[in-house]
Amino acid sequence: MKTLSRSARAGSFALALVLALTASAYSQATVDECNSVYQVVLANYLSQELPKAEQALASGKEYVTKCKDLSDIENGDKIVKWVTERIPSLEKSVGIMRLEKNFNDALKQRNQDQLVLAAKKLLEINPPYSLDLILDIASVGFDNASAVPPVDKYNDDTIKYAKLALGKLAAGDKSGNKDKFGFYVSYVTDKCADGRENAAGWMNYTIGFITLTRQNNSKEALPYIYKASQEGCGTKSFSEVYRHIGSWYIDESNKLSDQRKQLIAAAQNAETPESAAMLDLQMGYIDRAIDAYARAYKVTAANPKTKAYKDGLLAKLKELFTARFDGDTSKIDSYVAKVTDTPFIDPATPVAPVKTEPVAPVKTEPSAPVKPAPVAPGKTAPVAPGKKTPVAPVKPARGTPVKAAPVVAPVKSTA
Repeated sequence: MKTLSRSARAGSFALALVLALTASAYSQATVDECNSVYQVVLANYLSQELPKAEQALASGKEYVTKCKDLSDIENGDKIVKWVTERIPSLEKSVGIMRLEKNFNDALKQRNQDQLVLAAKKLLEINPPYSLDLILDIASVGFDNASAVPPVDKYNDDTIKYAKLALGKLAAGDKSGNKDKFGFYVSYVTDKCADGRENAAGWMNYTIGFITLTRQNNSKEALPYIYKASQEGCGTKSFSEVYRHIGSWYIDESNKLSDQRKQLIAAAQNAETPESAAMLDLQMGYIDRAIDAYARAYKVTAANPKTKAYKDGLLAKLKELFTARFDGDTSKIDSYVAKVTDTPFIDPATPVAPVKTEPVAPVKTEPSAPVKPAPVAPGKTAPVAPGKKTPVAPVKPARGTPVKAAPVVAPVKSTA
């Protein structure tokens, strides 16, 4: 076995002494540093401000890494244990604050993609304001589905979260936004002081609107749209609620009209008891459509921005009255004035037929030939001055199809 020479042993001893002195100096400097780091943790670990909470977390991790083996710190083991126990809660609170910052930044910038993403991540931890986040996601979806042109990428999520919101509203869940319900859209307004009621109305309408106009499913959509006319606040005076239902009645009336035409054609162009009954039912649907469009027209705000929209509703009313009352539109104003005196009928209620008299086809009899008057030789018969026979206006036959109003982006009310 080899042994070190005297000079080598002396060199080794000197190196050991240097290392020992260095370690002692490092230990003393680290004690002061650790005390400073610990004070940062103490000062900031309860802060609700993201920068301070992040500083507390970073300092806590630093302390546990650098200071856990120092024996010169008074109560060192207890401090290390205390700091170690705080790190998980600091990580959680900092994570939440970062998500909240992302959400708030997206809200200020109207960045809908980031807002929805942050809201979904926040919902995973179920914060006290979960209901508001759910309403915000649904509101973003409605804004996109009702845009021109529509954006459908949020539709499934929108229906899902709107239904979830309705369940939580019905269960009495609280808003974290001073009961305004929602951050992206606050449902407490000057006209709607009850944010819960207003939010419920718009969630019902949102589900119905997307299901009807973007998914073409009237069966599933109409109950929600009708609820929006009955249980909401802003939606009760939102004309699109009534127009959508009125348009559906028109579509059903036109289906009956097509079927009736086929029956008449099969009967050699003759009215049959079955086709006559179909006409009566068709008139019942037109009556319902008139009621719905009259309500839509009545609640439309007298605002210059919506004049074209109002004119369109009035034109549709005239078309419906023309089909229903043989061209007579004189009673539209009085009908509109009184339409809200009676409850709005649930479209799920069966439509009652309205007894009508089918219009008989007009028969044209061939006229007798006109014999020329005898003319004396050498004379020309005088030409009688031409008389213009007035042409009576042609009235549309009852049961003539009425064009359904096109689905348009709703005129948004303040919600």
